[in-house]
Amino acid sequence: MRWAERRALDGSGVGARIAVAYLCLRMQALTRVWLAIRREGWKPYRYRWERCVLPVLRVLCSARDERVAGAAGTAVQWAWDHGAGRSWCSTEPRSWIWNGLWDLTAVPRKNSQPGSWLQGQPFLDLPYPATQFLLCPKPDCRCPDSLCRSMPQVQLIAALQIPVGDRAFPYRPADYDPASTHWLNAAKPQEPPSRFVVNSAMRSADPRTRRALAELLRTTDHPDLLKALEDTFVWALLNEASLLWDADRQPTELMQILLENPHLPRQPSRYGLSAQSAALGIARNRFDLARHVDDDDSGGLARILLHAAAGPVPPALADGCRRLLRELGPGRGREALCEAAIDGDSEARAAVADTGYLPADPAFIPLFLFCTEQWDRYEQLDPEGLLLSEHGCRYSYRDWHRLEAVASRTGRSAPQRPKPPPPAKDERREPPRYRHGGTGTAGTGGFGGGF
Repeated sequence: MRWAERRALDGSGVGARIAVAYLCLRMQALTRVWLAIRREGWKPYRYRWERCVLPVLRVLCSARDERVAGAAGTAVQWAWDHGAGRSWCSTEPRSWIWNGLWDLTAVPRKNSQPGSWLQGQPFLDLPYPATQFLLCPKPDCRCPDSLCRSMPQVQLIAALQIPVGDRAFPYRPADYDPASTHWLNAAKPQEPPSRFVVNSAMRSADPRTRRALAELLRTTDHPDLLKALEDTFVWALLNEASLLWDADRQPTELMQILLENPHLPRQPSRYGLSAQSAALGIARNRFDLARHVDDDDSGGLARILLHAAAGPVPPALADGCRRLLRELGPGRGREALCEAAIDGDSEARAAVADTGYLPADPAFIPLFLFCTEQWDRYEQLDPEGLLLSEHGCRYSYRDWHRLEAVASRTGRSAPQRPKPPPPAKDERREPPRYRHGGTGTAGTGGFGGGF
């Protein structure tokens, strides 16, 4: 079978067409056997079926002869249609085709930091033949899942409904740390494939793939793709704003997709609107959406607004974010803004100075006024300077570090850190008692046998 794959990949003419015909017939024959065995309730041998479908997928993605690649695409389409059965979109043959496409299209990463687990990990990039296959129309879906009938009705939408256990991607690092990874490019455990679709639309090496996937993302209403678009917007806003706006603050192709999709931002759930949806709505001049954010996400929205107000964004968006920061109601959003002001964020300090925001906990008001250098209000609240010492036991090590840094920079006197309370009597460790004997069998006091 390897000789046939090599001939189909590198050759052309009659020999290459005969080789791809052999590979396709072998895959179709084993697919029929697979389906027959499954109907009988037995568990067939998966490895043999994978050994037959992966060479056909490689020919589809990398064959030099377009007629050979077209024959492989016809065979893969046949396996996709017959592997679905009569009603369900997520069956094992489809999941292996879906995973095989991503596995075979992974290319080595070139711009990762030395020493990071991303070094040598793949960059998942769909080639144009695989994109054409996934974007084939599928208007006659009989799946009972309503998500499979999302717009546009193409095979990619059905592939997104493959269960998580059936779409496990390769290249999973053992020491995976989500805080230190670039999730737009990295294959993670149980990662939603919708993010890789958005990634290919942004950074694919083939412009035809970027155009085709961008057209899909402009009109889709699939929840997974919409969430991936919102997450991509927030990530780019916080880390790489050049993906959204160019040097003249004009929207890029990704931002055009986010502005033109009529289904963005997503509708709020019964708990309220997410911070990502509200942030994208604000970028689309829907500043009223900030009032519908759930209180649990209001802190995240406040941090996004702070970054946008000080970042390289259009002036209208920056002014709108500053205005929203000054309209925050009581809750986690205002607490996050006060915390950022204590850390020294200039936009946060300007907002709390204009509005007079204070932390909800009275014990942290002296710390807040001292660290934000609002000396008039601080001296009015605590003219004798005793409140910091009185509430000092509630401050963390980080709070005391920030307080001492401000005092050292401004020349103000800071109170001494409170000493930790002595341990209780029952918590004190007694010194170990000396016991005569060696280290032999427990309970004997030494080595047994009369020694």
